[in-house]
Amino acid sequence: MLDALNRAKRYRELEKGCRRLATIGFSAETQNHFLRMAEHYKTLAEAEEAADTGRYRISRFAQLTKTARARLVFHT
Repeated sequence: MLDALNRAKRYRELEKGCRRLATIGFSAETQNHFLRMAEHYKTLAEAEEAADTGRYRISRFAQLTKTARARLVFHT
């Protein structure tokens, strides 16, 4: 489960980076894009953390991860 925690940590770092980029003087559209990306990374981190703690069944984790990754790919 260490891998899940490492992935969660990395997703949290990416979320933070996207939120930081959203505060820079980009256009409103670009700021919104970075905020959406941050939300997707947050969802991925939560899914990884949930898998590590066993709060959800594996099938639920797979569903959350697949959905979040699809959203991330769609918006990038």
